[in-house]
Amino acid sequence: MIMSSYLKFLSRNKLYTAIEAVGLAVSLAFVIIIGSYAWQQYSITRESPDRKNIYCFGMPGYLGLTYAFVDEVTDRVPEVELTVRYCNEANPPTMLVNGEEVEVSYAAVSKEFSRCFLTFNSSKVGRKALM
Repeated sequence: MIMSSYLKFLSRNKLYTAIEAVGLAVSLAFVIIIGSYAWQQYSITRESPDRKNIYCFGMPGYLGLTYAFVDEVTDRVPEVELTVRYCNEANPPTMLVNGEEVEVSYAAVSKEFSRCFLTFNSSKVGRKALM
């Protein structure tokens, strides 16, 4: 009874029906976009075969601790098989390029990074690309 009266209302009010249909389509599109983004982010972590053995130390808003923390962990926790250092510049410097000041972003990792995270066949990629 209620559904038939609602359908009758929609058939009489074409503009309202169009607005409702567009709103439903847009909201469904955003749900699909957000869902695919979340699925992609979680699937990235599933690609590594050692994902259950990888841990990251850090503080809220900052990835990692001090540079010497790696040595402390390896000395005090014998179960640790491999440690990787990662450094991301908090205050990026600027360079002068063609008379224009450009902000430079960079990150540095230790040589163990490729053993820990890169799981592709390195024979397909040149050795210089990994250096």
